[in-house]
Amino acid sequence: MNYCPNCGSALKENPIYCPNCGQKLVHTPNEGTQTKETRQQIKKKMEEARNNELGSGILGIILGIGGLSFVIQRTVTIGDMFNFRVFMIDRSAIYGVIAIILGIILTGCADQYRRKHKELKNKLED
Repeated sequence: MNYCPNCGSALKENPIYCPNCGQKLVHTPNEGTQTKETRQQIKKKMEEARNNELGSGILGIILGIGGLSFVIQRTVTIGDMFNFRVFMIDRSAIYGVIAIILGIILTGCADQYRRKHKELKNKLED
């Protein structure tokens, strides 16, 4: 399916003017070849988005779990006060907190790549 370069609305067949904005449309003789190349480019972008989604998602989960375990290892019980345990966290636990934050950011990036993949898939189906 073709789209208007001016307003982006979907075009049926090969009109001379856009029915939405009235923009004059120029058609090239090898239009079918351009559409095929565009489909290949979309498929390549879909594959890249899927690979980036998997990579950043897995790395984000590993960093999050690793950072959490690091923070837990650096937490020490120093005693009881009024029937509650008192914990102290070592200063080096900041590295675990940073790893957790990076893990959250990377899993957010994975979600964005998933959305991009879905958007490209819908564009390819049109």
